[in-house]
Amino acid sequence: MQAWVFLSVSGERSWQSNDGYHDVLGSHYVYDSGVAYRLQVAPGDLVVVRDENLVLGISRLDNIHQAPATKMRSRCPQCDRTGVEHRKGRGVYVCRHCKGEFAAPVKRSEPVTEYVATYGQGWQALDGAIMYEELEPLLGGVAQNAIRPCEIDGLEQLLNRISVEVPAVGAAPDPSPPPQIPGGHREAIGRTRLGQSKFRKELLRTYGLVCAMTGPCPAESLEAAHIRGFAEHEKHDLKGGILLRSDIHKLFDAGRIAVDPEKLVVVTHPALDRYPQYRELCGAPIVPGPDLAALREHFDAATQLW
Repeated sequence: MQAWVFLSVSGERSWQSNDGYHDVLGSHYVYDSGVAYRLQVAPGDLVVVRDENLVLGISRLDNIHQAPATKMRSRCPQCDRTGVEHRKGRGVYVCRHCKGEFAAPVKRSEPVTEYVATYGQGWQALDGAIMYEELEPLLGGVAQNAIRPCEIDGLEQLLNRISVEVPAVGAAPDPSPPPQIPGGHREAIGRTRLGQSKFRKELLRTYGLVCAMTGPCPAESLEAAHIRGFAEHEKHDLKGGILLRSDIHKLFDAGRIAVDPEKLVVVTHPALDRYPQYRELCGAPIVPGPDLAALREHFDAATQLW
């Protein structure tokens, strides 16, 4: 089994050889015959997708399609090789091979073989729970490679830390999409909570892909909750934060679920007893870490109404 790390254009691929690719995160990755390791990548291999700073997700390659295409290449006007990089601070381009500096590269449309690697069936979003700097020591090749081999044992250790399993071979496809409902937009004026995305990423890095009350969950279902209402203090305190599955988050905010601050177990409102999945949560231990004083305040406020 081989593992690969793909640099996604959702970050900033260096564009040293071309004018970009048309990747779709969570679905497919596009590269061409100028990319190192293109011939070794095969269906069934593990693939990790990352940007410049974060690991975005993991899957297995479903299939690889190839076809002739043309690509706009940027070449050094002095040695005619690709590997041109723009030094923004100095306003010049530099060739990685001959070290020449110039105002602009030579652009030329050239024939290539284009590869489209699909990986959507087993896709698991990680949403930055692993930083690229943690993954980089496991990689072969050089930093400029858009595709790099990855050491599997080390990758499994990183995934275990955030409670994510290696995707199985031949993962079943997602259910069919729901029916389309007519939609649109309306104009609205509202307040935007600043820093919420970063707050969630830091909680994911601290706790992994784990709901504090129900256990490991897909990244898409996890929300960053404030134990104390954000409207009261408008601060993102990591100790006062907790990762919750989206439905649990709503019940937590509504005072229907709380945490006993003495036993550190889940308690539920009697109205939830009619729902087996929530009734069974009562008495379950929570993931340790959240601020006890904040949990006590929430517990007291919620349970006094039960």
